[in-house]
Amino acid sequence: VHKPSLESFGADQFDETDHGERRKKTSFFNWWFFGACSGTLLGVSAFVYVTEHLGWGVGFAVLAVVLAIVFLSLLIGTPYYRYKVPRGSPLTPMLQVFVAAMAKKKLPLPSDPSQLYDPVVPGRRRVSHTSRM
Repeated sequence: VHKPSLESFGADQFDETDHGERRKKTSFFNWWFFGACSGTLLGVSAFVYVTEHLGWGVGFAVLAVVLAIVFLSLLIGTPYYRYKVPRGSPLTPMLQVFVAAMAKKKLPLPSDPSQLYDPVVPGRRRVSHTSRM
């Protein structure tokens, strides 16, 4: 449950247009993956050891303390987070593209990509044209 929400929230904390922050974003994902793998390793080794030798109650108490520490660190960082305001529904542009594609499916495709309609939208990256799907 945590992976799609926290990982994307962490990625939103970096500015894609700034070269330094782009490098930090790469480092963030490296550390994110390292943390996920380390947590998994501890979960299948240390947690099993604690529950086998000290009991389930102690094992789950340790997990509850770790979860509380992680949650508190998330809350302490709240004033420093960058929040991006949602820009409408994510379904609207997808439906617009689908409707436009259905309406224009019988039109011939130009051989030169510069003849395609590709407006510059501030704050959004352009998608490169390819000959494949």
